[in-house]
Amino acid sequence: MPSEIADHIANVSVIDTHTHQPGDYAWEGPNAPDILSDLFGWYSSSDLIIAGASPDAVARLQDSSNEDLEGRFADVATAWSMAQFTGYGEAVRIAARDLYEIEVLSEATIRAGQKRLQALQRQGGCVALLRDRAKLDHVQTDLGLNVIDLSRTSAAFFLRDLSLVRFTSGTIDDPVIEAATGVTVRNLGTLEQSMEALFAQCAPLSIAVKSQHAYVRTLAWHKRTDADAERAVQAVIGGGPGSDDPQSEARLCLGDWCLARGVELASAYQLPIKLHTGYLAETGRLGTAMQVDRLRAGHLAPLLMEYPNARFVLLHIAYPYSDELIALAKHFGNVYVDLC
Repeated sequence: MPSEIADHIANVSVIDTHTHQPGDYAWEGPNAPDILSDLFGWYSSSDLIIAGASPDAVARLQDSSNEDLEGRFADVATAWSMAQFTGYGEAVRIAARDLYEIEVLSEATIRAGQKRLQALQRQGGCVALLRDRAKLDHVQTDLGLNVIDLSRTSAAFFLRDLSLVRFTSGTIDDPVIEAATGVTVRNLGTLEQSMEALFAQCAPLSIAVKSQHAYVRTLAWHKRTDADAERAVQAVIGGGPGSDDPQSEARLCLGDWCLARGVELASAYQLPIKLHTGYLAETGRLGTAMQVDRLRAGHLAPLLMEYPNARFVLLHIAYPYSDELIALAKHFGNVYVDLC
């Protein structure tokens, strides 16, 4: 029997502070997900791989262009029998039950769920589902450097994060940067101009600045001189040794320099800085393997000390170094912990 506490929790308004969903049109439009890609589109798919499903089978599971729902699910059914009991698996089971009226996911039940999903994928259905059913006040979404057409989405509901990850990982020669900023990076001066242009364009539309460079490099931060950063720019642009390695000295130097400039710009625009800590809960996708010693939240202490007036939001729980995250939040008044 539902209790007063359970009813209160179910109706608490919350904020989704960490997503990559590009607005409602991606869920309702011509490229909308089907029932399987909707349920298994994110981290639950990694649990399937850990439980024994092949990456190819999971890729088929997520391929909404393949109308064989039963066959796609059958390929991962054995793995699902185990993965359904993880935290991510439980989220899938709750969504299947509460949204699509599927008590037990199987080849026999998935087709009916697809029909219920299609009934929800009407214009305005995405925001209604998130706002009225999930009780979300709003969503904070990170689309990289894609400057989305805000008129195509519910701009008042899907608030954007300004992404710094290409800069903070030292990927300054990425054509996406030039496309987003209109600046060709040739030296340190133009690199700084490109960051300023990005903030001028996107900061007024953003709720926070965000970087998940911990996916590819250490969180350890060191203060860098302009002279060192200029040499690093030339090394990366010139394709020198380590220019394609985020852990090379040149890329680390650039990433540190760009993170410092990003913090300064964020402060100028009065935006908080979100930083990913801990493991990315994903496996089976090239480039997502993370070395555990790089993920320590404590690596960020020098950055927090350098910018005491900037607001830092440390995302996730810094697993498996959660104690360091707690210590930072206790010690630094400019640190906030987001357990998303």
